[in-house]
Amino acid sequence: KENPGEMVHFDTKKLPLLQGEAKISKREHLHVAIDDYSRYLVADIFPDKGQFSSAIHLIEVVENAPFQTSMAYSDNGSAYKGRKDHLFVATCRENNIDQGFTRVRRPQTNGKAERVIQTLMREWHTKGAFNNRQERRKSLQEFVDYYNFQRTHSGIGDITPLQRISNYFSNQSVNNA
Repeated sequence: KENPGEMVHFDTKKLPLLQGEAKISKREHLHVAIDDYSRYLVADIFPDKGQFSSAIHLIEVVENAPFQTSMAYSDNGSAYKGRKDHLFVATCRENNIDQGFTRVRRPQTNGKAERVIQTLMREWHTKGAFNNRQERRKSLQEFVDYYNFQRTHSGIGDITPLQRISNYFSNQSVNNA
């Protein structure tokens, strides 16, 4: 994409149980939203992947991303797709966000979200030793800050997502002067 927020990819992943948790414990879900242009990431952990949790995550994106989201791109799952009273759909509409969907049974067409989940699981989750779920969630937020502000990305010219966004808006102000 050509500008921040033009398309933000959404997805979820069921997280493994923590060491010591009973096998019958309810597993938490990682929710991710990654900007196609800048790779800016908003991620959080929720008790499920339902429409309520997905809508709250979308609100986090709207309130915390340093750009306006134009399109929410996701798979065709019930977390993101439904009638107009579906919470994620309604939240998109309330925030003037269009929705786009992957081709049916083709999750690879949401590759940026799939890829960032792999990165999170490899670089954050498997390297963490979490004593409890609150600690895991706090650790995720610390990793997301690192991901957006310090970690360079080869797909965007070996700069950070925030640098990519800053460069975009600097160029916009120069071009509009």
